[in-house]
Amino acid sequence: MRLAVAYCRVSTDKEEQKKSITEQKLQWKEFFDETGTKPAKCGLLYKKDGTKEFIAGGIYADEGISGTSLKNRRAFNQMIEDARHKKFDMIYVEDTSRFSRSVEDGIKTVKDLRELGIGVFFRKEGWDTLNENKDFELSLRISIAQEESRVKSERLKWAMNR
Repeated sequence: MRLAVAYCRVSTDKEEQKKSITEQKLQWKEFFDETGTKPAKCGLLYKKDGTKEFIAGGIYADEGISGTSLKNRRAFNQMIEDARHKKFDMIYVEDTSRFSRSVEDGIKTVKDLRELGIGVFFRKEGWDTLNENKDFELSLRISIAQEESRVKSERLKWAMNR
């Protein structure tokens, strides 16, 4: 049986998004239970204020961290490090925008994981990265997520300047 983890992320540390992280963790636990997926015995919640807590049940979560760069996504980076140590075989993510909003980072990470035999399953899209036939669609979806983030940032900068 394969061991799995799930990755969650919210971009801000506002109260409603903190609730979202809690809800996402519950949803993944239910998903693992319903599908008979065995969660790995690792996990981490990393908060924007720098605090972290270890989570059992295979959940990695970044709270208040943008997906545009891997730099500050400590739970994500720990998950990738744990993947290198073969602590699990599959990563579950709600959709491509939760995984990455950077084409360069997202595609490189997927390729590195694939070399380790570890797939990323995108629940919303319904496919995993071990299926190389989806590489073009993955690139396209991450490109769209990257552009959405860029446009949102420009709007915020414009509004602040006004």
